[in-house]
Amino acid sequence: MANVKKARPKYIVIKDKDNEKEYKLGFTREVLSKMESDGFNISELESMPITTMTMLITYSFERFHPMLTDDQRLEIFDDLENKEELIPALTTLWANCVEGLTSSQNNRLKWKMV
Repeated sequence: MANVKKARPKYIVIKDKDNEKEYKLGFTREVLSKMESDGFNISELESMPITTMTMLITYSFERFHPMLTDDQRLEIFDDLENKEELIPALTTLWANCVEGLTSSQNNRLKWKMV
């Protein structure tokens, strides 16, 4: 039996019940780089939860909804149900993006030192 790896989630979908509007949350290398240069550090989630969670939430909109302001992004978050489950899900998406930088899965090029 072949060793099949489960696909990593790439984004989260939020659907507004009132107007059927959809929002996608996710990260790219560029977004992660911007987060780091703005001071984001995932290891500070416990020691600085408000700052770290706020950055994680607002930057998660950047990939698909860059025109939304931080206030609009936080307003959407404030209206969400199951907020306590969203932060771990966003952390997973963040980690998947970081892991994608070093993963050798499905690569077509090889390298060697000479």
